[in-house]
Formats: sequence, structure tokens, C-alpha cells
Amino acid sequence: MKTLVQITILCFLLTSCANIVMPTGGEKDVNPPKLLKTFPQNNSVNFKEKSVFFEFDENIAINKWGENFNLSPIPENPIKYKIKNRTLILDIENQLQENTTYSVNLNQCIKDVNEGNVLDNLGFSFSTGTVLDSLNLKGTVIDAITLKPKPNVRVFLHKSNVNDSLSFKTTPKYATKTNAKGDFIISNLNNENYNLFCITGLDYVYHEEDLIGFYSSEITAQDTNKFVLFIYDPLYSRDNKTDSITSDSIKNNTKIIVNCKLEERVILKLYKENKLVKSSIFDNPPYMIENIEVGIYELRLIIDENKNNSWDPGNHKIRKLPEKVYIYKDLINIRENWTFDLDCFIN
Repeated sequence: MKTLVQITILCFLLTSCANIVMPTGGEKDVNPPKLLKTFPQNNSVNFKEKSVFFEFDENIAINKWGENFNLSPIPENPIKYKIKNRTLILDIENQLQENTTYSVNLNQCIKDVNEGNVLDNLGFSFSTGTVLDSLNLKGTVIDAITLKPKPNVRVFLHKSNVNDSLSFKTTPKYATKTNAKGDFIISNLNNENYNLFCITGLDYVYHEEDLIGFYSSEITAQDTNKFVLFIYDPLYSRDNKTDSITSDSIKNNTKIIVNCKLEERVILKLYKENKLVKSSIFDNPPYMIENIEVGIYELRLIIDENKNNSWDPGNHKIRKLPEKVYIYKDLINIRENWTFDLDCFIN
């Protein structure tokens, strides 16, 4: 059996070797490399070898390996690799656990040599045991303040027995990254209980410049819901200079009224070109902003749970989520002496 495997690997390398030939002209190549075959085959079981091979249809180069490559479950040491013309070889000797399903994420790791076209989607899985775990977790990471999707965020799972205080200090069990739309999928999981987190840094350890997020309760891979993680700056304060009022000197009859009746304290914030120009606090309706200069604005409504007159970030150690922010679906075109009655946009 071992001889057969060695012959297979040798044939794989021989067929992937080719002379590098310069292009002879014609239209510019805009297509990324195409995967032709792998060793082992995708979704293989009982894999015991020291290397994994990926053969492409053209000569390849690496694109931001440290930022993009992911092997999950995460090994103790970084995975070494080498390029041989059209073939990527991963050195996994002494890196894998027994009876474990592994998921390899090569999204945006591979590009062609001549034009630098990057291969966007490339996933691969195998098992060192007899069973290939097949459960998946899906979700989206959203900025807790702007509610915009966050691309290139690391999303990861700790087993439920890991203390929350260690969540951003230790290497997680499984991990992936969000795509350009902020979506993520963690593949090839077994049926255990996990805690779900995200971070903007290049590793899974919190640094002061990082944004973080978490799901407020334990989850299982059997859950088919699409999870939403709100990512935030844990060092955010009300003195944040990017959220300070720029002007409040306009006096006219223009009004925005939000027709809601909520039990919590409400903060209405009005933004023009991403700068805060009006902020009002309410314990009771009506929720109204007056004296607004002509222009186009974004309206946000904050649920001020602790009544400190400011938006507050979360605290993962006690599973407290950031205070909720709601953004009106359309930009508001303010005209002089108009009153804008808006339906409640809390959902």
C-alpha cells in the first residue's frame, strides 16, 4: 500500500512539471489558475501522508499566504508550503491529529505568475480517520454602529469548555474568514457545543487596534440558522472624536419625527457625509429632531439600555452585546420648513 501511495505522488509530481514558456501574445489573461487535481482527493478519509498536493492548469505564485491561508482545526505550528511550477505542496508532517476532519481554505492564496489573477474560492477537506465530519456554520459579521458588512474578518470557534476570559488569548479550535460581503462559513464540524467569535487582527489574540465580536450563547453545528455577529471596538468611548457634533446653530421649522413608542431611553443621531450633526435623547415619545439644515442625511436610532446617554460597546467576558443601533432604510433629503413623519424602523 505504501509503495502504491509513493508511486501516486511521484506520478502527480511528474505530470505537474512543465517548462515555463513566455506568452506569445494575444488577449490579456484575466482568468485565475484552475485547480486540476489534488492528492488526496477532496473529502478523502484515512489520510496518513506527510504532504498535500494541489495541481493547477498554469504556473502559480502565492498571494498573501499569512493573511489568507487557513487550515482548520488549527495546528500548533504554521503550515509550511512550497511551489513547484503548477503545484502547491503543503507540508503537514506531525501536524495532524488522529480521527479528525480537516478543512483547507485557500481562498485568495493562489494567483497566476504572469498577470497576478487571484483565485477567489478554493476549499478542500479530508479526514485522518474513517469519518468525514460534514456539519457547517454560516453567518455574517456586521459593524455594530454602521450596520455595514465587514470583509476579511477572522471568525472562529472555541469549544464550550474554554473560559470566555481566554477567548481572545488562546488559539481557537476552528476558524475561517469573512468574504467581501461579510459572510462566512466554517465547514466540516462535528456535533459539539461551541462559542462563536470574530476579530479583525491577523491572529486570534486581541490587540488594542482590533475590533471584536461574539455570539451571546453557545451554539451547535446542527443549528441551521444564519448567525449574525456585531463587531465593535471594545475601547470605544463617548469622547470618540469621529462621533462629535459638528454644528448645532441652525434655526428653522424643519423636523424629523420617528413614530415609535419604546420603553427604553432612545438616542436619535443625524449624520451628514458621515459626520454627526444632530443628537437628541428621549425617555418618552415623541422622538423628534428639529432645526435641520437643508441636505441629505442618515438617521440612526440607538437603544440606550443603561441610560448613560451614549452608545456602549459589548463585553464578551460577561456576554453583554453592544447596544442596538437601527438605521433608517433610506437617506433623508431635508428641505426647508418640511416635517418628515417616519414610521418606526425598529425590527
